[in-house]
Amino acid sequence: MFGVAAVIATKAYKWIAPILLGRRKGETLPERVKRVADDQERDRIKQRALNMGRERALHVRSINVGVLFAFMVLVGTVLPRVGFPCKQEVVLAFGAYVIVGYLAGLLFKVVPAEAMAGLNWNSRLDVRLYYVWLWPLNVYKRITRKH
Repeated sequence: MFGVAAVIATKAYKWIAPILLGRRKGETLPERVKRVADDQERDRIKQRALNMGRERALHVRSINVGVLFAFMVLVGTVLPRVGFPCKQEVVLAFGAYVIVGYLAGLLFKVVPAEAMAGLNWNSRLDVRLYYVWLWPLNVYKRITRKH
């Protein structure tokens, strides 16, 4: 319950603080509220678009959701019906693949810097996960790219 209250308080602070503390010289309260609302809307649109076109951002998010959903269906329904007794090993192997892919992506810098510029942590996670799913291919492309 405390965590929920902390999240709500943080959201409220992020919305109200710029209005209360971000006053410019000669700016009236209605002008300030409008300016802050416009700035917040612009930031929200930027985060939703992941610094890419709308179609590409939708593609990135749908691939991430699709891979995670497919994995949950595989582990939760398909493997038990087939009689595969190694559910824990499959989950651990998938986790290891994701961790290795994440670290390889960081090491070889497979995610373009312009794709990450100005994104919040949630949107950064979306972009990084997209590059993690095919990390061997992405690392290979990065290594063989001519500078």
